[in-house]
Amino acid sequence: MVSLSGIRTRFTNLGNTIRAMGVLGLGAKAAGVIGVGAALYDAHHHACLTAHNRKVTKNADAGLDYFNNTQYLDNESHLTAKMKNALFNYEISHTLRGAYNATVGYLGGFVSGIGRHIVPLGTSVAALCLSGKKSVAAAAGLCACGIWSTIRHTCSHFNHKP
Repeated sequence: MVSLSGIRTRFTNLGNTIRAMGVLGLGAKAAGVIGVGAALYDAHHHACLTAHNRKVTKNADAGLDYFNNTQYLDNESHLTAKMKNALFNYEISHTLRGAYNATVGYLGGFVSGIGRHIVPLGTSVAALCLSGKKSVAAAAGLCACGIWSTIRHTCSHFNHKP
């Protein structure tokens, strides 16, 4: 059981740590948390899109294979045709292929999303894990990276030729 004095001690220690950090240190930690959250959110969104795309593409490719199988008969049996159509309908509707491909697509998309944001993620983690001037320098690097990205993406609208 947790005692009330233990909780009070932890909050007192946390308050002392925050006061000792100062405004720049606290701002650096906040920038690190925001940077990590933004990078992970974007990587998750990219992973969801990649998972859906992979699932749909692989199901369509497999569906084409099974559909081609239904178009050609070895003999003129009506039962064989019905069996092939039933197999086609089963494979399109009830497979683990979609779950497998969605999982593989999500993992690949997440790793790709992390790779696209490796510099902001690295500076964010450095701002969180380091202390003192190193943390403030990492937060400044994160802010510089964000400003550069904003300028680069905003100014690209002006370069388009009609």
